[in-house]
Amino acid sequence: MTLKMPVKVKKFELNGDYAGFEFSARTNFPIGIAEKMAGGDVGVLIESFTGIITAWNFVDENGDSLGEPKDRDNMSKIPVDMINKMAEMITEAITTVPNQSGNK
Repeated sequence: MTLKMPVKVKKFELNGDYAGFEFSARTNFPIGIAEKMAGGDVGVLIESFTGIITAWNFVDENGDSLGEPKDRDNMSKIPVDMINKMAEMITEAITTVPNQSGNK
């Protein structure tokens, strides 16, 4: 049997100005991507997101699809505040410690 690293994906729903926009993202992406993103370079963030965001329903201001998130040109069309919110949501999802006690 050949082992494969699992790929964990979570669906996120934006709110506020971006209510209705949804995206799915890897929540166990390689640490090397996190290391690159930690540098704060916007170009690196855009490039990194092409490997983290797996799907979205994003459209432009005319209602036209932005296409696939794996394409860097499509990723670069996202507004700055939207990509910041996405990064916050992903960071929260990967840094939240699950409740081990069974209590909610």
